Amino acid sequence: MEVILFIVVLLSFTIIATVFDYTVYSERTIYQWNQESKAADLIMCFSGRRAMQSLKNKNCIVRGLDLTPLCGTTTISMILIIIGHRWGFRLPGPLQNYEVNEQVFYNYFISIFTSHMDLLVDTFFAISGALMILILLDRLETSFINPFKVLVFKYFRLTPVYAVIIFFFATLQYKMGTGPLWEAFIGTDKKNCQQTWWLSLLYLNNYVATDKTCGYHTWFMPCEFHFTIIGVGLGYVLHKKPKIGMYLTSLLMAISIAIPFALTFIGQKPGNIQFNMDFTTNPTNDDYFMTIYIKSHTRAGPYIVGAIFGYLLYRRKESTTKLNLTQTYVLLAISTLICTTTWFSGALIYHPSYVYDPLQAALYGSTIRSVWAAGLVTGLYALIIGPPNFMKNMLSWKPFIPLASLNFNAYMVNTILPVADTASRRTPDHFDIRNFVTDAISDTVMCLTAGLFLYLLVERPFRLLITQLFVSKSKSNTNDKKNYVSQAIESNRDCDKVLPTHHRT
Repeated sequence: MEVILFIVVLLSFTIIATVFDYTVYSERTIYQWNQESKAADLIMCFSGRRAMQSLKNKNCIVRGLDLTPLCGTTTISMILIIIGHRWGFRLPGPLQNYEVNEQVFYNYFISIFTSHMDLLVDTFFAISGALMILILLDRLETSFINPFKVLVFKYFRLTPVYAVIIFFFATLQYKMGTGPLWEAFIGTDKKNCQQTWWLSLLYLNNYVATDKTCGYHTWFMPCEFHFTIIGVGLGYVLHKKPKIGMYLTSLLMAISIAIPFALTFIGQKPGNIQFNMDFTTNPTNDDYFMTIYIKSHTRAGPYIVGAIFGYLLYRRKESTTKLNLTQTYVLLAISTLICTTTWFSGALIYHPSYVYDPLQAALYGSTIRSVWAAGLVTGLYALIIGPPNFMKNMLSWKPFIPLASLNFNAYMVNTILPVADTASRRTPDHFDIRNFVTDAISDTVMCLTAGLFLYLLVERPFRLLITQLFVSKSKSNTNDKKNYVSQAIESNRDCDKVLPTHHRT
């Protein structure tokens, strides 16, 4: 009942605000924030009309650089994550032709494509680090931004949608169906979320009570928030003392490799996670997942690599000559070689002939994610700085721009359908590629649709509300308010959402 009431309230706010917008501001193409009454601004935060406009009009231009290829990269990565979870969450349920499923692990020419799906998450960490450093340094050129405000804004950027998902797992999800495994899967999530929701909202759930995590895929959230703290501190040092900042970045990069190396070598742990049936049945029983995979201090490497990438983009002046086509293709070839080598290497761990060696596992496990990120950002640098080419045009496809704004929300809901399907299954599942592709397409469409609703009802309204709070606290003079340029409140640049509103002089 509480869930339904909550949804009705949010939906009512959106409908009322949208009707208000069409009635009062129907002739305004762009709503001017902070120039109407505070009540009007608060109502307009929930306008569905303006939300759809914001998706339609997004662009990713920062310091004269077109970052649109990032949109395609993240959207494709998100779709692959959704497909991977559809595959993985089938395994704990009753299966018939299990030998077909096992080919993913033991057929080398199949496993080279499927065994390192975990690197897709590191793609998001690398791009997040790049955007944080690039945009923070760009803003600091013209004004001081309180670092505490950056963290508060990031918290309220992530938390409203996260809180809604936790609320859903703790209540409504359990009532979606029944089945032989419903209590084991959905019931466990319900119980965990009811007990540890507050740890999740404090972003401590990858360190405290990790055996009672509310949604196993949500380990990403505390990592992202912890990395933001690192990114903000690093950005301010790079701004004030660039040389010291580069030394600090190098030190952090070394530490991000040394820690997982030591933990893997001393603990005799595998070089990477293995997505087998035992893991998908209960991830908390997997030692690697609990001690290495979900910990911020072992996953920071790609974020630091991304931060270096962001700093390189920031240091590049708009007047600097761009890469020519030959240079672009050389960098893309290097990027492709690095990324395919790191991705395909995961199959070696699954191969029956693999013999465990602690030193080899430590070297591999501590560097593979950072190497992947380095290959990725090399290619992205070529696409951003270089001339138009097939790859750049593909990743800059216009629909990727609004879809990229929904990726976070889609990630938060992507496990709901595959887990529910497995938990409710009453007969063995006979795998065939046609049904799997159909389910994967269905999951992708449903996740992006749910992501759109979360954007309209939760993410954007609450982001604008917290930005309004920054405005009211920062500006008390009415005349100053009218000249207040809110880059984060209704920016066409989606990447501006990583920082709070500030005054540009």
